[in-house]
Amino acid sequence: MIEHDEKLREQERKEKELPFARKFFQAWLIFFLAIGWAPYLVLGVHFGALSVIVIAAGAAVLTLIFLPFLGKMKESSRNKIQTYKENRDIPKLLATAYWIHPGSALEGSTWLAATGAIIEIGVQSIPLLEQALDPKTCPLKSPMGTSIKSNPNLRLAAAYCLGRIGNPSSEPALIRALDDETPDVRKYVSEALGRIKGKAAVAKLQSLSTADLDKDVRDAAAKALGEIES
Repeated sequence: MIEHDEKLREQERKEKELPFARKFFQAWLIFFLAIGWAPYLVLGVHFGALSVIVIAAGAAVLTLIFLPFLGKMKESSRNKIQTYKENRDIPKLLATAYWIHPGSALEGSTWLAATGAIIEIGVQSIPLLEQALDPKTCPLKSPMGTSIKSNPNLRLAAAYCLGRIGNPSSEPALIRALDDETPDVRKYVSEALGRIKGKAAVAKLQSLSTADLDKDVRDAAAKALGEIES
């Protein structure tokens, strides 16, 4: 957890130093996705071109209203995350990660806070994490009780947490996830397998290290092989 905590502190520092224009765009994008994507995922609502323009304008207005309070809102969110320490809290933490990419310049610290809380819960979280890692078995439910579609952010979080929990029992699920369609997910899964020294993954990692179309995936697979063989 020391490495994770250092990443969280560094991300928090970067977010404080972020230029206003970039903060505005990042916040606008979050509101735009929340207004437009959430109804599609939860209710299956499809929007036309005019609706998209209205949603974009609405997101801009919300951004102007809430941006001055963003720092306090994030601090409040992270404080709430720190209270999540039980198995029943894992879906809430995964739901937080679902909406945020770990590379987000504005919300990366919230993603790290949520994944850090899951790592602290430890091996008890593995079944739900393995479920989250498979696109066909998203463990999240909408307020109406219907299943929410998997997304790369969720699978990234699952791979990241499984690697840092470090239990070898996760190896089969991680190996299956090496076939994920999203390069970032394959990268995080490769890193996780390196951390747990997944020897059964060597053949697949060797293939990824030479044949994957994404350079970051090739590099992560090669690094994982080095960690497994060390």
